Amino acid sequence: MCELEPILTGREAEVAKLVFDGLVNKEIALRLGIAEQTTKNHITVICRKFNVRSSRGIPKKLLQHDYVSYFDYKTA
Repeated sequence: MCELEPILTGREAEVAKLVFDGLVNKEIALRLGIAEQTTKNHITVICRKFNVRSSRGIPKKLLQHDYVSYFDYKTA
């Protein structure tokens, strides 16, 4: 089990991965079949949990804590 699971919900982890992959809110919403506002809400919560100011800080936080290998494991 990775540290990411207790911190983020499954959907938040999905959104964080897509932010890491470089998708913008509209693309994330389309990919996940959710409203763009819902995507923004998830990103706001992720930023709060990761203590970053904007979605631009999410990839850095994911790299700092080696969450990227967690995503590789989950998608393999």
